[in-house]
Amino acid sequence: MASGLEIMKAHLARGGPQGPHTAIGQGAWGTLRSRGWDPRQITALAPHTGMELGDWTKTKMATFPNAANNIHVSGLWNLGAAQKWVGKGMTQKQIVAHGRQLGATPRGRQTNRSGWAAGFTPDAVSWLNEKWTRDAEAEADAEAEAAEAAEAAQLREEADEKMQSWATDLTQSLSDLNDRINEPAVTPTEMGGYSTPSYVGKGGTTSLKIDKRKRGSRDKGTRRFRRSSFSMPTTNTASGKASNNSAVNV
Repeated sequence: MASGLEIMKAHLARGGPQGPHTAIGQGAWGTLRSRGWDPRQITALAPHTGMELGDWTKTKMATFPNAANNIHVSGLWNLGAAQKWVGKGMTQKQIVAHGRQLGATPRGRQTNRSGWAAGFTPDAVSWLNEKWTRDAEAEADAEAEAAEAAEAAQLREEADEKMQSWATDLTQSLSDLNDRINEPAVTPTEMGGYSTPSYVGKGGTTSLKIDKRKRGSRDKGTRRFRRSSFSMPTTNTASGKASNNSAVNV
């Protein structure tokens, strides 16, 4: 496989409308550009062709001061350029864009690689792939950890809500139970018995009072508690007739 320098020399030897180029001036620069070379590649490789550089070319090359350091003599981005760009915080998308630029040149089309990788040397491609793989794995791990943390936080929040709800329900239940305990089973005014309260003790009303036996009283023993006799109508069973006037002392 021809190197970048060899391909460039062949294009200069073929030349343009005026024939082969013996020096690299504005005409030669134009020929290389028309054949698809990037100006940064021309800047990096032209001094190695052994051909004289015209003043116009030197002035033009001065506008690409980093080309000689970033582009290998093969005409591709070198490992140093890749590492420098990563160190400066250049994103993968930006680095890929640079690779595609040189990958579309005559030199890039001579590689066995496609896309962005065609614009970098093999060691640069390997290093970048490993770097981006590690970054992707680290990012995936970070996302997984973030997802786990978010899930754990959600579970804690749900648990707190359930605990708060349980505590509220328990407080309400205890309050209701306390109210039922303190509430009388029956309202005193709804209880049967006396319509007015009865009192026991001094000043109270008693329904039964036992008087002390007066001195000289002839009542003895329990005779004081005997009920008075009363009469009630009875049926004369002997004669089989009812009499409303007959009575039995009880």
